[in-house]
Amino acid sequence: MSGDVQTLRVDVFAATRDDLTRLDPIAGPAAADWPSIDGTEWARGLDRLAAEISGDGRWEFGDHELVFPDQAVGDWEGPWLVRVPEDVVEALAALSHDDIARYADRAGIDADVTGRVVALSEMCRQARDERRDLYQWSTE
Repeated sequence: MSGDVQTLRVDVFAATRDDLTRLDPIAGPAAADWPSIDGTEWARGLDRLAAEISGDGRWEFGDHELVFPDQAVGDWEGPWLVRVPEDVVEALAALSHDDIARYADRAGIDADVTGRVVALSEMCRQARDERRDLYQWSTE
């Protein structure tokens, strides 16, 4: 996701490609009552979050895949749906509670955001185990 987009809401959720056929990409996962995590703080990409938490400065992750809208649409005001690269999901799934707690202390983030990072890591582990992809739905 581009850092130059002013984002008002980002929801992170896990789904299969088949699941996506039942998703209204305009309304997003919350409208379908799908479990999701508010990821607005990480609108610039979960790859940045993974690198910040791991502390290794690794920014060489795969590219997010644009799922909606079709790239041929041209200028689009949103919403957007992107698939998070598997290596980012793996990096987030590998985080321990201690890794996240150290990051929270270092970054000075509050308990609510820390809880969402923990939930995100758990969602990544579950998605990996269930062979689901992780997606970011965002709107401005």
